[in-house]
Amino acid sequence: MVKAEVCRKCGGKVKIIASIKDPLVIVNILAHLDLIDDVIPSIFQLPEAQGPPSEMFL
Repeated sequence: MVKAEVCRKCGGKVKIIASIKDPLVIVNILAHLDLIDDVIPSIFQLPEAQGPPSEMFL
């Protein structure tokens, strides 16, 4: 978590107006800004989707 209570440019008080919590979105933004590699680290990858369990017939 980044603490952003004071503006780095003017020293004034800042107000948080949005928060991004989805790890994949965060990684994509950082990659777009060239702050990390374009490869998404495995810790941020979602597991493969699964369907509901099959029903048992009597």
